[in-house]
Amino acid sequence: MVVLLDNRNVYSLSFFLAFCLLIGASARSTAQDLTAIGAIGQEKAFQLSGGVTAHQTLYHAHGIAQRRDPYAYYLSGNLNLALYGWNIPVSFIYSNQHSSFSQPFNRYALHPTYHGLTGHFGYTSMTFSNYTLNGHLFLGAGIDWNPEGKLQKLRISAMYGRLQKAIVPDTLLRTTEHPAFRRMGFGLKIGYGTAHDFIDFILFHASDDMNSLPYILDSLSILPQENLVLGINAGKTLANKLVLKTEFASSAITRDIRAKENSTGSIFSRMSKLYVPRQSSSYYHAFKAGITYQGGFYTLGAGYERIDPGYQTLGAYYFNQDLENMTANGTMSLIKNKVNVSTQVGIQHNNLKQDQISSMQRLIGSINISYMATQKLNIQSTYSNFQTFTNYRSPFERIHQLTPYDDLDTLDYTQLSQSSNLSVGYLLSNNEKGRHYIHTNLSCQTTSDQQVQTVSTNFYHLNTIYNYHATLISTRISLGFNGAKNTSQNVRSVTYGPTIAVNKTAFDKKLMNTLTSSWNTTSSEAKYVNRIWSLRLNSKYTLKKKHQFNVSLVGINRTNLSNQEKSFTELTGTLGYSYQF
Repeated sequence: MVVLLDNRNVYSLSFFLAFCLLIGASARSTAQDLTAIGAIGQEKAFQLSGGVTAHQTLYHAHGIAQRRDPYAYYLSGNLNLALYGWNIPVSFIYSNQHSSFSQPFNRYALHPTYHGLTGHFGYTSMTFSNYTLNGHLFLGAGIDWNPEGKLQKLRISAMYGRLQKAIVPDTLLRTTEHPAFRRMGFGLKIGYGTAHDFIDFILFHASDDMNSLPYILDSLSILPQENLVLGINAGKTLANKLVLKTEFASSAITRDIRAKENSTGSIFSRMSKLYVPRQSSSYYHAFKAGITYQGGFYTLGAGYERIDPGYQTLGAYYFNQDLENMTANGTMSLIKNKVNVSTQVGIQHNNLKQDQISSMQRLIGSINISYMATQKLNIQSTYSNFQTFTNYRSPFERIHQLTPYDDLDTLDYTQLSQSSNLSVGYLLSNNEKGRHYIHTNLSCQTTSDQQVQTVSTNFYHLNTIYNYHATLISTRISLGFNGAKNTSQNVRSVTYGPTIAVNKTAFDKKLMNTLTSSWNTTSSEAKYVNRIWSLRLNSKYTLKKKHQFNVSLVGINRTNLSNQEKSFTELTGTLGYSYQF
């Protein structure tokens, strides 16, 4: 399907592209089913859908400067033209604040399907694995084939396209776009097996075109690159209880394809038709494995991941690298599934080659417990502990070191972050007249920086809410209380206050009215700082399922109890209309 004539950006993919274009020419736009081709002439050839929305807003402030325009209007719309299933969307926004027009056809993507075959055409992305091709946008064509019948265990994915367009350097600085070479890439993934027992082989190649720019920007370190990645994924289930999964990738990347050839004796040296090792080439590995045991009422698992320093593939935008992770986890269900417990613990560190100035070690642990005591009472609790240890070595350490045991100008820095949460929900009653429910949530978070002395910051938050749904009169009432406390070395503040909300529907739910009000007080160092009162009223009416009218009013009054700031009041009113067809 992919025939490579030369590794310097010259590919022969005529058969593959012709096959893909033949499918795309008769396909629908979003996961279309080609079996519907016979419906042409039976369904509507032309369909138009969309909508328009108009809003106008009035604003007034007293006691402070106007923070927005006193009057603003906003008009937006979207239109979709469908021709035998092909969709062409258009949208616009017009306002006295800003206006824009969007016609995204130049970023159009088609994803036709035919039985087990799915095509991807235009601006699209595909993912083969975490360490090879992983969600990179490209302009081109791709396929996913999961055949039916006797070949149903076979799966094939392939792609070819432009990963990066050429951006010519702008010597007049009229644009902020970063110069770049035109980059082309292709990939192939062949797998066999089921979701539990499988093996996948992956190949991905990308290369820059030196001739796509008038000159090479050596001074800016913008050099033409080449990348070949080989990967393998596998999974195996034993006795329906033990699940093994592994993922491995090896990436060869050439930083400058103008460099002289350099044979290394590795597997990449034996793939000269795909990749030519050079003096600017580097080789990296990434490995991930996991094991899970599923018992009758519990699950135990462990995982390991290692990514070499500098690991990179041109098929992904970002990579975590120079790290090693080791994790263990478990879940358990007790008392006829009324109690569920899950826990995880792990350690992560970087500086695998011990050649960096600083190194980091991170310890994590978490536990989650849920208890369904009765059909009315539900309790959930979580706790997590994150610890980061950083060792910083001064670059002068090696210069001034007198003995191997000297530790000159070394900084040890430890950060602890602990969080816990307790949530309790209780159903008071539930019958044809209404439903009463109360819920309380308490959370606490502590962050500590330990170096010479301990500096801690604590956050506490309490939320209690009572809900009443009067079914017969279509009304919901909520009464709540919020409290928050923040303590640190220099700050101690408390904010608390009640909230009430009423929601009422009428005319067979065509009219919906909502009223919300809250009153909060903030104190710092045992002195009152301010009080904030807010009122929000919103009314929405739907007519014939296509027309919607909306009116809202928001008022905020802030009374500052200190002499540092002035008190003020803000009022905002909005009138809106929308129509969908």
